[in-house]
Amino acid sequence: MKPTNNPALTSSLLEIKNWTKYQKPNTTTWIKDYTNREDDLAFGKLTMFQRGLLEGICRLRARQARPIPNDPAYLSRRSAGASGSYCVRFSHSFARP
Repeated sequence: MKPTNNPALTSSLLEIKNWTKYQKPNTTTWIKDYTNREDDLAFGKLTMFQRGLLEGICRLRARQARPIPNDPAYLSRRSAGASGSYCVRFSHSFARP
């Protein structure tokens, strides 16, 4: 992946908005979602693919029970069925204008 000047991609760990508010520590079977997510302006700007990617990242975060690296290659490897053109779309989903 090409280097980026995007500050959202320069931190070493991904932070999921409201994670600590809605999730219990070390709970891996279920994750909670909040019903007003669609009212969130940042969430509303995501494409449907990016929304699905966010859901997958939330499940990965819960399974690992710890913050996950802000690394598209790592996330692509950890995602089930990530291969071919899917991986290309995966890494492009992190590039925000």
